[in-house]
Amino acid sequence: MFTQSVALKPLQSLNIASMFNPFFTRTMHKTLLFALLLLFVTNTYAQENSLSEEDVDVNQTQTMSSSEKESVAISVEDDENEDQNAESGPKASFSLITIQNSVGGFYPVFLGNIKTKKNFDVTFYNIFWTNPSFGTAVVGGDLLLEQGVGLGFHFLNNDLYVNPTLGLAHGKFLSGGESTRLAEGVVPNLNVIYNNDWFEFEGYISWYKAVKGDEANQRDFILNWIVPGVKINQSLSVGGFYEQFTLTRAQNSPTGPVYVWLGGYVKLKFNSGIHARLAFGSNTNTDINPAGEFYKASVFLPF
Repeated sequence: MFTQSVALKPLQSLNIASMFNPFFTRTMHKTLLFALLLLFVTNTYAQENSLSEEDVDVNQTQTMSSSEKESVAISVEDDENEDQNAESGPKASFSLITIQNSVGGFYPVFLGNIKTKKNFDVTFYNIFWTNPSFGTAVVGGDLLLEQGVGLGFHFLNNDLYVNPTLGLAHGKFLSGGESTRLAEGVVPNLNVIYNNDWFEFEGYISWYKAVKGDEANQRDFILNWIVPGVKINQSLSVGGFYEQFTLTRAQNSPTGPVYVWLGGYVKLKFNSGIHARLAFGSNTNTDINPAGEFYKASVFLPF
């Protein structure tokens, strides 16, 4: 329509001009035909060029889409492989508990937990006792080192955790004598933890049994505690605290409770699973340990 309307106006002017000059008429006809031909060729070229550019754009788009899809596919495959590797390998977690109490002194506890595809975890621990009286007090050497490996079982939708463990004691605390003995004693122990939305409980018992050294110098102990409590909110827990440490066998010393602690505790919980607990109260048996009060402070640091 645009070409025809443009052509009509010269044709109308051409009829008027032909009345005055035939040569002008012939010249105008040739010029008009040449112009129409040039317009047709130019328009055709422009359309073909436009189609070529569109084809190039489509091809480039298709090529880019294929590359992007391939990159996405490779990325997804790598992620799946990483997930499979992560799932196939064991998942381990570690934590550190620093403890100080009025009898045992300061001692850090290193804990490890390895999850398995079964219904239990593999656990291990190290306790670095630093009290000089547990070794050679004069020089501060031969300190008691406790190590163990156990299994952890989850029950009641993971609210209940039961962890029996077999440990070894190194040093001279159980065997007596003048110097360190490797594996001087065995330490079977059991740790039970219950934790739900409003209630928490921790129970522990261990038997320190000497297996090396002269029998006249050997000593055996039992350590146990019970810690029930309630959660006031997400950051605060309070409850009761009971702990007893008993000398069960000794040749040259009276046997019986070294201490019997009875009191309460306050626990503060922070981000990333960190919590700090302070237990305090009275020593209800002063036959061996004359102290009438006690404290036990601990900080749990997962990493």
